[in-house]
Order: sequence, then structure tokens, then C-alpha cells
Amino acid sequence: MDNRHVHNLLALATDVLAQSEARQRAARRLHQAVNEVSVAIRESGSFNSLQMQKLRDQTAAIKSLGDTERMLLEEFDAAIAELGR
Repeated sequence: MDNRHVHNLLALATDVLAQSEARQRAARRLHQAVNEVSVAIRESGSFNSLQMQKLRDQTAAIKSLGDTERMLLEEFDAAIAELGR
């Protein structure tokens, strides 16, 4: 194993960590949006289209970040396999 391979693994691990953190932030935003909808329903019996869009946007963001994280993990697996050669 040379420094190039170790550097590549560290870079990929850092990217995976960043994606995980971004997904966690998006999950927090989704939770907040659900709380806002809950309050709106309790107070007025309904919620508006902007609140619905926030829910959709955060769900889409989490899915996209998850796809990117999965891709990075596949790259990480490939880099590990390369070390075994």
C-alpha cells in the first residue's frame, strides 16, 4: 500500500462523512417541517401548500444525499479492493 492509496481512502472517507452529516441536517429540517405541519393542523385543521412543498423538498434532498453517499461507499469499496491487488 502506498501513500496514494491511503490518501484516496482518506479522501473518500471524508466525503462519506460529509454526506452523512448533510443527510442528518436534511433529516433535522424534515423533522422541523413535520412539526410545523403538526402545529398548523392542531391550530387550524389544515396546512398550506408551502408547508407541503417543504416536506417534499426535504424528502427529495435526503434521497439524493443517500444516493450520493451510496455511490461514495461503492467507490470506497472499490478502493479497498484495489489495495488487495
